[in-house]
Amino acid sequence: MQSVCSLLPDQYFRKVVDLRAALCEDLAVGAIYDPPFVHFTLQLAAEYDWPELAAGLAQFAKRNQPFEIRTIGLLAFTGTSTGIAIAPCKDPQLADFHAGVWGIASRCAQGRVDEFYHPDNWVPHVTIKRCGPTEQSFGKAMASLAKEDFKWTMTVDNVSVQHDPGQNSLTHYQRLRFPLGGSSGPPVDGPPPSETNAMMREVLEETAPDGTTAWVAKVTRDAGGELEARWSGPEVVRIMAAAKSSMVHFRDARCRVEEERVVSVVPNTPFSIAG
Repeated sequence: MQSVCSLLPDQYFRKVVDLRAALCEDLAVGAIYDPPFVHFTLQLAAEYDWPELAAGLAQFAKRNQPFEIRTIGLLAFTGTSTGIAIAPCKDPQLADFHAGVWGIASRCAQGRVDEFYHPDNWVPHVTIKRCGPTEQSFGKAMASLAKEDFKWTMTVDNVSVQHDPGQNSLTHYQRLRFPLGGSSGPPVDGPPPSETNAMMREVLEETAPDGTTAWVAKVTRDAGGELEARWSGPEVVRIMAAAKSSMVHFRDARCRVEEERVVSVVPNTPFSIAG
């Protein structure tokens, strides 16, 4: 589904990416897909009228200034699909911000809108990692995070949209991003196409006999020669976060290779990554 959200500021974005990557050392957890962003969702819908959504969110962002929020600890999702998230405090300012975005997005929504994110039901959360159905992996992840202090204060400075063109919650990339009050956010990671030096033909997911998962990126260098780069779960987390795109959009994408490693990707998305 398409996701209207706010991305965390760079300092905390990177901190969560580091935590997510560390949890992916557990191979069972590392094989489970997470959207490449660090964010809290404001609305999920099957589809949007994109021109109207962009115009509405742009005007909303101009009218609203950045503001601070606090996080108060961890939030656990249990049942058949476990997950661990950071819990922002739902104070009046955050609730008003969410309600304002919800109203605009709802007028542009097409098809099903997830009621879990309705202002009357909304539980703000920043997902660190989906852990799946394995109790041992979920428990191990919680134990790993227990030593961390998740009482943070951060600035909400944007409203963004993750486009999921496959409508399967596996094909996300950052299609829209509007800074609140005209503030400037962090630049998009990764080099522009002119600074790349290779073409990524495809990324294949491989499962070994022991059940472990790895990803193989097949790359053709501009100067000639082929490269097969193998990525572990932690590496996949980091490269998707930097690209602000799932690996689905890495096929036929420009990339940069340094010392036999793919260090960045300019994803081949239906629309450009929003900065």
